[in-house]
Amino acid sequence: MPIILNHTSRDERDSIYCDWIASLGEIKPGKIELPPYDMVKMYPDLGWLEDKAGLGIVSDKLLEVKQAKRTGKNCHIHFSSIDVPLFNNENSYGSLYFPDLGYRLLALFRYWNVIQYFYLYRYLLENE
Repeated sequence: MPIILNHTSRDERDSIYCDWIASLGEIKPGKIELPPYDMVKMYPDLGWLEDKAGLGIVSDKLLEVKQAKRTGKNCHIHFSSIDVPLFNNENSYGSLYFPDLGYRLLALFRYWNVIQYFYLYRYLLENE
């Protein structure tokens, strides 16, 4: 976070994000297999990934990640016997009483992701 906050140029920030994504390993092209429309009430809204005006070149990298070939089992999300998502491998950071901006943003992103991707009644929320 400090590296991002210390750069005021969008090009510098985009470069940092792209370098970070590249450091996570090779992105192998794949295809997303979605369940049939009649089995899904609402798909996650991933349209923001295509916002080239807001994301610049980072949009292209994120779209590559979205389409990447998935291998192996997901180590971050498991489901209980009643299909409730469990996030056993996520750190709780319980010892942080006054977390810095980076940890507070992480909490916000985690909350947003749980609502966006795992909240069963998201389709009932009003769009504002």
